[in-house]
Amino acid sequence: MLIISIANNCPKIKTLRAYIEPKDFIYVKSLLLNCKYLEVVKFDSLYAFINLNDNILGDELLDILAEFSPKFLTNITISAIWKYSIDGFIRLFESYKERNLRHFNLCKNYDYDITEDHKVIIKKYIDEGII
Repeated sequence: MLIISIANNCPKIKTLRAYIEPKDFIYVKSLLLNCKYLEVVKFDSLYAFINLNDNILGDELLDILAEFSPKFLTNITISAIWKYSIDGFIRLFESYKERNLRHFNLCKNYDYDITEDHKVIIKKYIDEGII
């Protein structure tokens, strides 16, 4: 697993782009704990297509980012193919109140489940200066 190797061998890495799937989300925690100098992460979906009936939730990834992101990590891009709850977005953005996210983006290469409610939450945190 690439993320585990990076977490164990590259503690000074500053930028990472990785293609992952939901079963890999748990390994992101080790990456964030061991790579304290990460500034930029981009986690895109390993698969171009998913079964739209699958209940793939990205909240696990959002919660890991909220709880374990190193202080320098201020640029986050995540795949929009995974489904996120409004509360998951709120938890992530609230965790950045003391250290603003300079950049937050969703990879929109797919049909995705980002609703107007998600956009309202993102705009709220932009207006508050957190993003």
